[in-house]
Amino acid sequence: MTNYLPAGTSYDKYLKTYIGGCKCEDPTRCTCGLRKGVFPYGYITSVGVLNEIRLPPKSAFYSDLRESDIKDEDYEFVKFAWNQHEMKTLKDLLIWYNNLDVEPFVSAIQAQRELFRKFDLDMFVDGVSLPGLSEKVLYQSCFKGLKRPKKVHGAPFEFPLYRFNGYEAQDTKAGRDFNMSITHLNQLVRKQLYTCYHCFCKLDVKNASADRINNSIGHIDGNIMMSCIACNVARKDMSPAAFRYQKMIEHNSDKLVYSIDKEEKEIYHKMKANNIWKEYANTVQAYWKYLSLDP
Repeated sequence: MTNYLPAGTSYDKYLKTYIGGCKCEDPTRCTCGLRKGVFPYGYITSVGVLNEIRLPPKSAFYSDLRESDIKDEDYEFVKFAWNQHEMKTLKDLLIWYNNLDVEPFVSAIQAQRELFRKFDLDMFVDGVSLPGLSEKVLYQSCFKGLKRPKKVHGAPFEFPLYRFNGYEAQDTKAGRDFNMSITHLNQLVRKQLYTCYHCFCKLDVKNASADRINNSIGHIDGNIMMSCIACNVARKDMSPAAFRYQKMIEHNSDKLVYSIDKEEKEIYHKMKANNIWKEYANTVQAYWKYLSLDP
């Protein structure tokens, strides 16, 4: 579970963040079940000790690990719980102590999972850590509200004949059918208002091209859209819809965060070494705290 928490998060802080802390007026008489209990671990030297019928003195709660006694307030709380729950043996105290750890913890986990479900994420399925989930939330939010490039209409022109003849030569060399008229190209570019189909830049005599929709067949009327030469070359075998989306991503590049692939593995290792993703996790944790959460 620690994978889904920022480093150093205590049990008490986790509960306060996701389900709130104890609101009882007198913390020594807490009945809400949100206050952490205490148990005399060092006092239990054998299983038989759990059958003792009296609450041990405060000194029995001394922690060898922390090298400290419990606070007077904590001992008063244990005495109250002993009477409130009509405990008969130390075994009852142990059960009470364990339940105080488990039940609120489960409720906090459920609350944390519900918060991630707002982003269509299952905390335990879609990520193995809080930074990983935070990264997915980050990608979701930054890809919302993308804007397409503004269409720039060009001035009317006639498609150059030399470029048209070049397409016929390309198809002949590649063994593809060629059945395209220059009249059809002029009609298409006029219909598109002299604008590139993909990037929406203006078309002119210098940059206009006949871009095949299906690149596995030749230049045929009905298989053509008008684009700038740069987009025609860059699209290759990508579908028109996918390439147009790519151009929109490029247009919004100043607001997007991208995944790091193998080509940038050196950057990845530097980010990992410096806990960069931890900052995203801390941001998400602060967001949860703002929503619920910690008074």
